[in-house]
Amino acid sequence: MIEPQLLESEPRASASGQFRSFDAVAQIVDNWCPRHRDSFYAMRRLQASRFYIAGNSAEPVFILDGAVSEWLFASGFWNRINNSLGTMFGQFEENEAESTVLLQIASELESCVRALQSQCEDTVCFVCGWSPAGDAHTVKVQRTDLVSQLVMLRSLLASAAANRDVLEFSL
Repeated sequence: MIEPQLLESEPRASASGQFRSFDAVAQIVDNWCPRHRDSFYAMRRLQASRFYIAGNSAEPVFILDGAVSEWLFASGFWNRINNSLGTMFGQFEENEAESTVLLQIASELESCVRALQSQCEDTVCFVCGWSPAGDAHTVKVQRTDLVSQLVMLRSLLASAAANRDVLEFSL
């Protein structure tokens, strides 16, 4: 995997190691506060989502990249799921989903994939947090990487639903 890079006009030091190697699809666009020209506010590391077969949480069956996981929250994906299914999938929470819910989530992921594939831009940019001074932390993700990860997640969910597996989500 490639390491994420700061995207800015002036060279600066790394942003406090906030990204790990598994956050490789993301690049920080701006986590710099203009009032503190030489300082970075530490932004929390982008949290990967982990998916397990229920009752077997020793080893995840899939790890969704941190930037892609953040995009699902920033894009309103989980809010739409929660509103339509009456679920409470939340960031930094753990939940279980049975086959009927897995199929509906997979279907919604398919809609996201189609929408992303119809875009012309090579990158997707979104806000994933705020500095204490109120400045947006913006992340840029390659559209193809985002689509690839969402397709893999969709396939996992559809396969688990077909096998009538219950999955645990650690979002």
